[in-house]
Amino acid sequence: MIKQALSISILGVFLTGCGVGTTQLTPIQLTPTQLNNKKPIKLTFKNSLKNLKIDDSKIAWSISKELPKFSKYSFERSFGSLLKIKGFSSSASASGYITAKYENTEDYGSSIGRTMTLYDINYNIKEIEGGKQIEIHYPIKKFTTIGTNGVNGTIPPLDTSANIQQDFDRIFSRISSTNFIIQDKYPIKGEFNSKYSSTSIYANFERIFGSYKSDATKKIYKDTYKLDLNNKITPIYVKVYPYRNGSKVQYSVDLPYTLNSNGNMSISEKNIEEIKRKIEKTVND
Repeated sequence: MIKQALSISILGVFLTGCGVGTTQLTPIQLTPTQLNNKKPIKLTFKNSLKNLKIDDSKIAWSISKELPKFSKYSFERSFGSLLKIKGFSSSASASGYITAKYENTEDYGSSIGRTMTLYDINYNIKEIEGGKQIEIHYPIKKFTTIGTNGVNGTIPPLDTSANIQQDFDRIFSRISSTNFIIQDKYPIKGEFNSKYSSTSIYANFERIFGSYKSDATKKIYKDTYKLDLNNKITPIYVKVYPYRNGSKVQYSVDLPYTLNSNGNMSISEKNIEEIKRKIEKTVND
């Protein structure tokens, strides 16, 4: 597993630098260091919706994006005439690891020198009743590389090995006590017939829900109405077609939600059913 994670990490390092002008990265030699093993951390994301499938990559990403907040080494990236990168960053892969990276990078025009310490945090995710559980493993190795400045000197690391290790251990210890949040949208769609005309149905949506207006542009969208749930406005898209002696109504809503590792979810099946009932009542009122 370590070999696989390492090979992907090295590839990611090279790809990151190749887009900066015509400058190429200097060769990277990674030196592994054995670490003491620790107990894995388990987090549970409970899902209260029957048909919702939680994507594994979104679980891993929700964790990786929070890790920099726990590090004392803030991430700085400046382009200017020459690229400079310094600090801590993390990224998630769907293949089962989160990479934590301490980096000091300098662009010398003809070459980019990169001194880094890498930790590949392996994880696995499994289905459990009512949701998913992620098990996060403390890395058994860390990898270091020393970059050169294109002449004879080397680029110093971000900090001493002991201080970097202390910072990483603090980050890892914070995982178990942090509430990680997945933000996504749950699609709701429906279709049914009504004895009323399209004019009457559109008028009811306008009266009961009101026209949806973009916060950014203030533009009012045709056949789009506003749904207020948990003090958040979400657009309802409505289409009404003549059908026999009445109309056929189609609607869709992409309902925003949050799913937390503390077991909470911002929407429920009850919310979904209430929305469907309100729309149907609006059509047949």
